[in-house]
Amino acid sequence: MIRAKYSLAAFIVCMTVFVCISVLGLGNRGHASSKVVWEYKVTPVEQSGPEPTLNKLGADGWELVQVISNDQLNAYGGYFLFKRAK
Repeated sequence: MIRAKYSLAAFIVCMTVFVCISVLGLGNRGHASSKVVWEYKVTPVEQSGPEPTLNKLGADGWELVQVISNDQLNAYGGYFLFKRAK
């Protein structure tokens, strides 16, 4: 009987702590400091062949996220838009 009281009391304490953490948002504090900050790079598309530029920037950690074509710019050529974590 005494053991059941202690089990019930331990359960109530655990649930109280869980509810307090959930309501106050204490469990999410670590996520704010792990937010990713991005840096961006825009380079022109080389008419002779883009592979060397893409391979070099990829090796440096840059990820291609968009190709802006000459149709979108109403101009000759185009641009690559890259991003990487700072």
